[in-house]
Parts: sequence; structure tokens; C-alpha cells
Amino acid sequence: MLKILLVEDNEMNRDMLSRRLQDRGFEVVVAIDGQEGVAKATAEAPGLILMDMSLPVIDGWEATRRIKGDEPTSSIPVIALTAHALTGNREKALAAGCDEFETKPVRLGSLLPKIEKLTGVKAREPDFATPLPASPAQSEPEPPPPLAAATAAPPAASSAPPAPHYSEALSTLRHDLCTPINQIIGYGELLGDHMRRAGQAQYQQDLTKILRAAETQLALITSNIVDGRVAVVGEIDGITKAAANATGGPVDTVHADPSPLDESAVGAAGETVNPEPEERRGSILVVDDSPENCEVLRRQLEQRGHTVTAVHDGRAAIEQLQTGTFDLVLLDMLMPGLDGHGTLAEIKATKEIAHLPVIMVSALGELASVVRCIESGAEDYLTKPVNPTLLRARINAGLERKRFRDQEQSYIRQIEETQSRLNAELTEAENYVRSILPAPGKTRDINTAWLFQPSTELGGDSFGHHWIDDDHLAVYLLDVVGHGVAAALVSVTATNVLRSMSLPEVDFRDPGATLTALNTAFLMEDQGDMYFTVWYGVWEPATRTLKFASAGHPPGILRNLPIGPTPGSVEPLRGAGLILGGMAGTQYRTFEKMIAGPARLYLISDGVFEIEQSDGSMWDQAGLQEFIATQPVDESDSDLVALLAHVRSLNGAGPLDDDFSVLRIDL
Repeated sequence: MLKILLVEDNEMNRDMLSRRLQDRGFEVVVAIDGQEGVAKATAEAPGLILMDMSLPVIDGWEATRRIKGDEPTSSIPVIALTAHALTGNREKALAAGCDEFETKPVRLGSLLPKIEKLTGVKAREPDFATPLPASPAQSEPEPPPPLAAATAAPPAASSAPPAPHYSEALSTLRHDLCTPINQIIGYGELLGDHMRRAGQAQYQQDLTKILRAAETQLALITSNIVDGRVAVVGEIDGITKAAANATGGPVDTVHADPSPLDESAVGAAGETVNPEPEERRGSILVVDDSPENCEVLRRQLEQRGHTVTAVHDGRAAIEQLQTGTFDLVLLDMLMPGLDGHGTLAEIKATKEIAHLPVIMVSALGELASVVRCIESGAEDYLTKPVNPTLLRARINAGLERKRFRDQEQSYIRQIEETQSRLNAELTEAENYVRSILPAPGKTRDINTAWLFQPSTELGGDSFGHHWIDDDHLAVYLLDVVGHGVAAALVSVTATNVLRSMSLPEVDFRDPGATLTALNTAFLMEDQGDMYFTVWYGVWEPATRTLKFASAGHPPGILRNLPIGPTPGSVEPLRGAGLILGGMAGTQYRTFEKMIAGPARLYLISDGVFEIEQSDGSMWDQAGLQEFIATQPVDESDSDLVALLAHVRSLNGAGPLDDDFSVLRIDL
């Protein structure tokens, strides 16, 4: 068995990749920083190392250099892992001693052939045959070329566009945006593996919707957060330097430009050469009170291919801008009525046209006049008589800025639309989670009520009740560790298993046997280290017997209602048991309670009572039991609504720290 050392500081990335490699027959040891990675390379003598490049203490580049520089470990092949698709990283990896390079999110279809090539060890085939439905949003990417290609002779010139370039700042941004989405994809794939093994194909469609939403968002980030589309405020890189040369000044806003930097603009010594500017064509509004001046400008601009509209005062200019479509304004300073300064101020104060570039034109060349115009929002300033070369350059620069802004808005709209679609799909997932909860009201002649308030859009709590047969009613509430997509996926799957009674050879009337089988089906090593607590009971009305078992869950609360002179009471129903999924082979015990008179059973999550109060103390189960004992008894859910209001008052402003879940059954 090939031993692989995985050096990765992100816990979820480390967990997902190690478990998937173990499923393929590899032994995996892990290190959480570069220094530990170097030490374990010596101590563990692995057959291969997977090295993340962005590590604490010492980064992956330095860790690889040390491993390759030490005789006992120098021959161990190293594959670099990074989400930074930065130009030159492949060469940098080769220089550090890496033998291969893999970008995140890591796809086994790309990684496993590289492992086999470097070690001669072929991965074990998975023990299931039915794949998840393929996502059209993003297919498995082609593996990048081997590192040896980095030293080969440059390819012959072709018409293909150059590969995207990523600055350090943009690579960091891409990394931070992609990491949580990669985790959603990874945990989803882990859960998909489990469902295929368990034969739960009927739930794969819901999982696929979530994975497709995550892959769509990942594809959007990958294709848009690149140099040439986004320039970071305050940083001057190759793209923004080229724009500065074209516009006569530094670029200090976020721009979008789908065209890569033309390498011909860089001289042999590395200096930037000013090429002949590309002619930009647009719709231009000329504002000048002199018809002669307007005519001269109109002819010059139309000869360059521009569409020109001319007006002779500021008010007419505002009316044209509000009714027409323009790319740039040439605005005379001195005009009767609304002059150039007033017109500029009104343009910049009107939201619909404030983005238009305005070039001021005046016979006044004083510095104070120029400064006043720029401070008021003008893009540039020309003095009369207008030099045709300067006019062409200023208009080209202004139109380029306008194009940048238009494309930026287009990309923002695309991101917002994609975010809206993702939110809609997450809402659909949330609605599905709620759809499997039981209908409130009576089940046969037994009254039920519940209240569910997740702390995030998708929570880790779920609950339900159903008739096992004509004589036995199952009731249960489970709480998966954590929140969000991963917790919700495990919660939904476990609830569906209980609801459909799909565990083989299990008597669901026996709570202990049910939890024992459920523990085997949901071991945390198969669920990405996700585990849960659960309280499961079976009520037999004919004998008024309640059997129950618990896996690390808060006790059920039994409220015995008063009968004549006999007062009511509240008691916890505890069932000793470890968390579910924590240890293979765990056996759970069934407890039994005879209930003589009318009673109410409350199943709760720990988010109902583990509330930190203003004095720093915790509201505990004893306080919860006292509160329940004081509530009126009727068939409505008023007691549950009052409980949530009380918990919110203890919690203070803001969302609850944990999911709030209560299921009430009248016995």
C-alpha cells in the first residue's frame, strides 16, 4: 500500500482529500504546516508527498526545497497543490523541486494518473458503480501538462490567445473565494459516495442540485477574477500600466477588459512602449454655444467614425442626455444660461447619466479652472483652439474608460444574476429540508406540534414522526454537528432513512436496535467527520408504553398533566449513549416508561436551552423544564411560540447561535 503524505493547513480540505485517497487504497498521513511536513517526510518515509503551497510557518515552496535538499528524502516525488493559478507558478514549482503540479479544487480524475506516473502504483477502483448525474455546469477539467514541459522550447507562434494571467492579489482573492465552495463540492462528493454505497439513489437528484449550484459559482469566479478583467485598486500591474499609458494617468478603479495584454507593447529591456492607440468609436454629444465650433468638432469626429450630436446650451445638453444614448460629452465651459460648470454639476448629480465621461473645452487655460473641473467630476480638459491629435487621444481615453465601466457593470450584473440563481437553489434546498418535516396537527388521534428556527439558511436539525405499524408511533429529533450545506445533507439523509425505514433487518419498534444500525450506516469517517445526536422513541397507545433510546442527545422532557387532586410534574427521559457515528460497533440500550395519565412529550435540540444570558450564565435544562411546567395546555403551539420568544429574549439582538427545534407529542 502506497503511503502518501498530505501537507494541507485547511482542515476540511485535508479531511476530504485524505478520505477519498483512502477509499482508493492509499495510506494517508497528514501534516498541517510546512515545518511539520518536512519533519514527517523524514519520520514517515512516504512514497509520495502532496504539498499545498499556501502554508503557515514555512510555505510549500520552502518545505519542498528542504525535502529535496535532504539526502534521505530527496528522491520522494512531490506534487504541488494550489488554488493560485498564477503565471510562473509551474516554473516556480519545478525550481523548488516539485515533480508535478495540480490546481484546486483537486479532481481525482486528474490527480490519480499523476500519482501512478510518479510511483507506479495504480489506485484501487471504487466499490460502487452508479455515478452521480453529470453536471453540465462544469465538467472534469483537462489535467495540466507535466512540469517537464515548463523547460521545453517555446511553441511556434499561433493565433490562439495566451493563457490568463493572475496577479498575486487576484490569486489570493480567487483562493479565498473558491475555498468554501470547494469544501461544499468536496463534502457533497463524499456524501454522494456514501449514498451510492448505500443504494440511496432516490436522493442523488437533490444532492446534484446543490453541487451544480456550487460548481456554477466556482466557474464564474474562475473565469472572471483574472487580470485583464479585474484590476485591484491601488496596485499597478502589467494591465493597469498599459491603461495608464493609453489614458495619460494611473488607473485607480476596478476595470474590466476581456482582451489580454499585448506583449508587443513591452520592449526588449522590459520598458513599456506606447503603441499607436486603437481608434475607439462612439456616440458623442458636443455642447458649445458657437455653431462654428460645433461644426468644426463634428467634422473632425465624424471623420474618425464617431456619431455626433451637437447642441448649443447646457439645458439642451441635459435634455439630450436624458432621452438619448451617448458614450462621451465634449462640454464648452463658457455658455449663456446654464454654463459648463453648472451643466457638469447637473450631469454628475443625475444617477442615470453620472457615469458618462465629460471632457471640458475652454479658451481658459488657467490651472485653477482645470482643477475646478476635475474636482467636479470631469474626465479631462482641453483648451481652445483644440489640437486634433490631443482631441483624438483624449476621446479615445474617455471612450476606453466608458467601455471599462460598461463592462464592469455587465460583469457585476452577471455575478449578481449567478448569485441570485445560487440563492434560489439554496432556497430550494431549504424548502426541501422543510418539506420532509411532518405536517403539524393530529396524526390519527394524537395531537402534535413543532417549531423549527435554523440559525442559518440551512440547519443541521431535523425531526419527524410516523406510524411504524397500526400500533406503534415513532418520534425522533436529530442534530448534526455544524450548520450549512454539509450538515443539512447529512441531516436530510438520516431523516429519510428513519422515515422510509430503509435499514435492512432492523426492528424499528426497538429504539436501541434502530440507533445501533443507524450508527453503522453513518460512521463519521464516511461522512467527512460529520456526526450527530439523536433521541428516538416508540409510543404504543394501547399499552401506554414509551420505549426510547438516545445517542448523545438532550433528554426528552415528559410533562405529566394534573389529574384531579394529583398535581402535574415534569421529568427528563434520559437514554445513555455515545454520539451517533463516533465509534463503530457501539450498542445502544432501549429504555421503557409506562405513562399512566395524559402527558406531553417534548423533543428538543440543544439550541433550545444552551443560551448564554446577559450575566454570562447559561440557561440550562432545569430552567427549560420550569418554563415548560408553567405553560397552558391546549392543542395549539402557543407554548412553543412562547418558548421561542423567551429564548430570543435571553439571547438578545441578532440570530440564535444554534438551530432551535422542538417537537411536541400529546400522549
